[in-house]
Amino acid sequence: MEIYRTDVQAVENILEARDRIRVMCEELGFDTASRLKVATSIFELGRWLLERGGGEVVAGLRTEGDNLVIEIEGTDVTTTTEEELDELTSDSLSTAGSSLRGIQAMRRLMDTVEIDQSESGGVRVRSTKTRTGTSRKLAKNLVGFFQEKFRARTAPSMYEDMRLQNANLAQSLSLVEEKADELELKNKQLNNLRQELEQSNEELQDKTAELQQALLSLGDRAAEISAQNRRFSAVLEQISEGVLVTDRAGIVVEVNDYFLQMFGLKREQVIDMNMDQLSQVLQGFSSLSATEWSKRWSRLASRPDAAWTVELTTGEGPVSCRATPVAGGDKSSLSRVWTFS
Repeated sequence: MEIYRTDVQAVENILEARDRIRVMCEELGFDTASRLKVATSIFELGRWLLERGGGEVVAGLRTEGDNLVIEIEGTDVTTTTEEELDELTSDSLSTAGSSLRGIQAMRRLMDTVEIDQSESGGVRVRSTKTRTGTSRKLAKNLVGFFQEKFRARTAPSMYEDMRLQNANLAQSLSLVEEKADELELKNKQLNNLRQELEQSNEELQDKTAELQQALLSLGDRAAEISAQNRRFSAVLEQISEGVLVTDRAGIVVEVNDYFLQMFGLKREQVIDMNMDQLSQVLQGFSSLSATEWSKRWSRLASRPDAAWTVELTTGEGPVSCRATPVAGGDKSSLSRVWTFS
């Protein structure tokens, strides 16, 4: 419901509107801080309209459940472009000072501020301030009460106007102090974050140095193992016996040429053989029955730490096969070396 309407063509119109809205806030029981915010918001809205060539201010009242809402609407007389409207509806604040003037100040002071285009093509600014739990206490003739109150009230005196300006200034200073406190808190948080980042960077540098050292050690170890493997392969080929090596899982990982020649096999046939496949190959050169061979072969799994022997016959004659376990530092079986001589 509309309570008050006025054209803004001069500073006097702004002061009158501010005085009328302040009276409305007082009569509705808004606290001092809220009255100052609404009065300052009206002043900033009126000054903004005046800078744009004038306009109109309308004050109204509505309820939301048990809450009382003051509505302030300002409309200018100019025709605005979409670019100007987009700039006005932006929530970004260019500087700290600009947040205390015009529409940006209203965003800080009022509960809600909405900006759109009026039917005449100008800018329309709507803002609200809410007081909770008061609407049921209002008199039914509240509109008439305010209208009568405004008719009987004269223009504010110079003393009263100065008092209100001082109050508005105090409110603005309070907002500045509040912003300064927020900025100081943000600076402390940023300093703490910077210290944490510096500490994290130092830890990261230490970890990087450790990783580089580990990579160097790993490279040295890999080179050492590669050299050992070359020496092992060279020795393996010089041995005048057949040699085959299986890992802990029983997979053939190495074999020399003498073994391949002895059994008429190729390297690609033997490498990666499992225990069952190796058993089938060796059984073909054994004179044992299938039952006896299976019995003998099962001892490999039951006695991983014991040597295992069997006699075979190849095209070159009798061959003695011996499987010897190779244990690690913890005495667990790592692999087996099979020799055929």
